[in-house]
Amino acid sequence: RLVLADGTASEAEMQALRHICGDAFGLHGKDFDAEIAYLGDYGYETTGAQAAAVFRDLPEDRRRAVVDRLIAIAKADRAVDPREVRLIARAGEILGIDPRSLIAHRG
Repeated sequence: RLVLADGTASEAEMQALRHICGDAFGLHGKDFDAEIAYLGDYGYETTGAQAAAVFRDLPEDRRRAVVDRLIAIAKADRAVDPREVRLIARAGEILGIDPRSLIAHRG
């Protein structure tokens, strides 16, 4: 959802998503493409709040990693859109993580 939050799936954001999915979930190449196709076909059935709720019970470091990865995707195209900011803020609220605390540590 974040990749499309500003209305455009930029190549830089897709590359960031590919990198994260490869590192975090072992999704590479055709496996990644299949998951993106699945999300395109069925992702509309899940709200952002429902998707974030899946991660709510994870340990804090994992929840922080989710929000940090959202920030990385938003920044990948060097243009953070207000809609991306709102989506990250809402995900952070649901997960109990203030995105500003992660941005502050990056410097």
